[in-house]
Amino acid sequence: MPKRLKLITATLMVFILILATNLIDQGNFQQISNSTAQIHNDRVVALEIIYNLREEIYKKEIALSSDSSDLNQSQVNASISNYIKLYEVTSMKDEELKLFDDLKGNIDDLETLETEIAIIQSEHGDYGNYTQLAKEELAKIKSNLEQLILTQTNESRKKVYETKYFVNISELFTNIEIIVLIVLSLIIIIAVFLPKSKSSSN
Repeated sequence: MPKRLKLITATLMVFILILATNLIDQGNFQQISNSTAQIHNDRVVALEIIYNLREEIYKKEIALSSDSSDLNQSQVNASISNYIKLYEVTSMKDEELKLFDDLKGNIDDLETLETEIAIIQSEHGDYGNYTQLAKEELAKIKSNLEQLILTQTNESRKKVYETKYFVNISELFTNIEIIVLIVLSLIIIIAVFLPKSKSSSN
């Protein structure tokens, strides 16, 4: 095979290898970027649900503090139930799952107390003790929600940092691969021309 053809073939092989490597790295980088977006979106969605839950709980707190019966408890409870169902399909770690289970239990206890208060109100009885118990449950629920917000924030920050780390590692290896391939191409070129140099010297 003529040396020029060898050189062209070797050079094409090197550049094809470089192109293939870069395409693979770009695919990996795209997957990491998509993963980052998914993690972020999941956490943002979960935080939005928590904030919506907090708004509904705030309505209950205002109604309870003012001894108001104007609040449509069934509508608020339906909204809370809907948000709970939405949160259940999000990805949760063990710690977060425990907090969420505590939240659901406290919400159930609060709704039970509210039912008792409504019955006693209809009978014009004294429901002061139940009101105090309901306020205690509200405090527990607010604490649950604050802990869930903190957990979501920490997990989101952690995942973003982890993904950025892997992106940087991927970029580093890409640069190393390019350098290695360039060096390899130079070695091939020298190897192709070296026999000619030797023969000319002889």
